[in-house]
Amino acid sequence: MNKDLIILPRGNHSAVCSVKNGNIIEHTPLSFPGMSRFSINEKWISCITKKGRNISLIKIENKSEFIHHLTISLPSEGKTKFYAKATKIVKDTLYLGGSGGKEIIGMYDLRREQTEWIPLTVPDMVIRRRKSIDDFIVDNDRLIAVDNRVFPKWLLLYDISKPEKPQLKDHYRLEHHGPYEHIKMATIGLNWIAILSSTTGRSGYHDHISLLDKKYLKEDSVLNCNHYRTDRMTSSNIYWGNISFLGDLLLITSSNGIGVLDFNGLKKSRYASRNKKRFFYCFPKTIIGDSILKIIPIKISNEIIVVSQKSDKIFSTLVSKEELLSAERSFHDC
Repeated sequence: MNKDLIILPRGNHSAVCSVKNGNIIEHTPLSFPGMSRFSINEKWISCITKKGRNISLIKIENKSEFIHHLTISLPSEGKTKFYAKATKIVKDTLYLGGSGGKEIIGMYDLRREQTEWIPLTVPDMVIRRRKSIDDFIVDNDRLIAVDNRVFPKWLLLYDISKPEKPQLKDHYRLEHHGPYEHIKMATIGLNWIAILSSTTGRSGYHDHISLLDKKYLKEDSVLNCNHYRTDRMTSSNIYWGNISFLGDLLLITSSNGIGVLDFNGLKKSRYASRNKKRFFYCFPKTIIGDSILKIIPIKISNEIIVVSQKSDKIFSTLVSKEELLSAERSFHDC
């Protein structure tokens, strides 16, 4: 059960859940807001609290008991404070990304009785004022840290075959897609990594999804969505808010439903991004509400959980891959 645990919003709080036989099963409520930034594995749950200054840790005992373990206050030096933006737990190691002077990425060894901030090695060229690590991707023994702020932006690659002793292996400069680029998040599929970002300038407001080869971490193609043009004062009414992979299906939360881009059987991402038949929007009939906030893949059962909103209420709906692909489709140029 533990390998399949997920955290879902439940009213004003959240809950640890799992999926079984086509149903969402709730195991225990959590006191944190449902859209908080969590990380979870078989032994631990972490949640960023106090606007990034604290990390609350819950330990999972006997596969079904969820016990508050401790709250970590993140490091500060004088007026400089570290603010966490992302966490990732691998075995008994908690990795944190964020911003705070020269401290943009560190870790805690949760096996120790006294938790201690341990900064990770960062290349000199990456350490600049206002830098921030805002997301993590784990790919087997690789930890990929995503740099969000200040051009140029980077991916930092660490070997975590020994999670408590991460080793910096390389760094990769990310492509630039426009002025004032802000990276929202990153996700990994079978063969591709997708990075969602937004830019703003004279030509309007744009969303971008850059598609990187998972092995070499090099951009192969990019999707663009211009949802507001300042010169025309018009809007396409489409924007992208969240991305995830189910196998090699890229799923995008949007103002027009779920964007689906199918990479199955393709060696190059640009073959999919240039083929309009492989990219469409849909809104499965079982989803409650009129806006989609988040998609959580359930890889074992080939399903997704769609977190949606209606008025001020948030709902979680289980959708099969077959239902997703058979839903009524719409096509829009971005």
